Amino acid sequence: MRLVRVMRPIDADYRDVYMVSELMETDLACVIKSPQLLTDDHVQFFLYQLLRGLKYIHSANVIHRDLKPRNLLVNSNCDLKICDFGLGRYMAPNAPSEPGVYSDYVATRWYRAPEIMLSKGRYGKPVDMWAVGCILVELLSRKPLFPGNNEIHQLFLIRTFLGIEEPIENSKNVRKQSASGGGGVPLSLGIGRPGVVGGPVATVETVESKRQQRQIQQYREQEAALQAQLADRRKATKQVQDLLSDITRKRMDLEQSVSQSMMDRKALHDLQVKAQAKCIERNLMSLVPNANPLAIDLCTKLFTFLPEDRITVEQALEHKYLADLHDAADEPTALPFPEGTFAFEDLSLSKAELGERIYNEILLHNAPDATPYNMEDAHVFVQHRTSRKGTKKKNARRQSH
Repeated sequence: MRLVRVMRPIDADYRDVYMVSELMETDLACVIKSPQLLTDDHVQFFLYQLLRGLKYIHSANVIHRDLKPRNLLVNSNCDLKICDFGLGRYMAPNAPSEPGVYSDYVATRWYRAPEIMLSKGRYGKPVDMWAVGCILVELLSRKPLFPGNNEIHQLFLIRTFLGIEEPIENSKNVRKQSASGGGGVPLSLGIGRPGVVGGPVATVETVESKRQQRQIQQYREQEAALQAQLADRRKATKQVQDLLSDITRKRMDLEQSVSQSMMDRKALHDLQVKAQAKCIERNLMSLVPNANPLAIDLCTKLFTFLPEDRITVEQALEHKYLADLHDAADEPTALPFPEGTFAFEDLSLSKAELGERIYNEILLHNAPDATPYNMEDAHVFVQHRTSRKGTKKKNARRQSH
């Protein structure tokens, strides 16, 4: 969404900031709810523009965190613009692939990725890709995919859609809590349990793997210390040599065990991801039987439980579903932000100090001879427009009668 101008207040003692943007006629939510026919070409074009804009945003190491049809503005030419960056966050460029620690109070619930609700604020760019999948399915079916009543119900809908099995008694508990509006995530959700069809690799196994890696590192440190002792002929006793041999053998056995375990987990994980994809495909074919098979295939890659399995925006643009629209040369990326651009986020500012900084920022975006707006005149203008709309509605009602 292009910002045309930030109007300059008459002085630093202001209460409102007026921003002028390019005019868009409606938003995607209104289009979806309307009786307007949406062909597969419409869906492809909307999706391509969304991904093209998201590629630019992600290349700047920014995550939107609130992608939904209401925040996608469109006009009669089917041009689409992404708006409302109020929940957007900048990710450190030195570790763009690592999940950051952010608030879990983000995004409209229906479009939240599971990691937002389950990982205590540790997530990254993949959360936007999950939202893209939700929007794509909503374009195809003309209704939300995960209309959860609360966080528990939302997770239950996601698990059902992905084919992650759950004990019957826990399913009843989730339905009861979702119906009563209960909050919190039950400990027995079963997400990540080994052997669950369609479920991700167990978190417990990941913790065990980290413990084994630490043990291997300790063995290596002990080996280095013993080798240093052997370098000193006075300490090169048979006891030290035997101890070194024993530790080396333990390290090699453990490394071999970890390697085999990782291969087994990778094989299990790949089977689980394939099982999830098949379940998603079945559910979508049932929901939207006339959907383009390529659109269904793209959805299976957007709706992965683990964020590291989810495709990136670049990979989504290269998918066969968008082959007729994709042009890498016409999909720009952003220049990196200068160092320290977002340093102000770490500052503790009073309301007055923040207002002064905003005022100075507005001055940077205005020409020296730009005419400042009068706040009182602006309020009168808004009231006048509102009263005119009311008069028009009354006249329309009279004419209809």
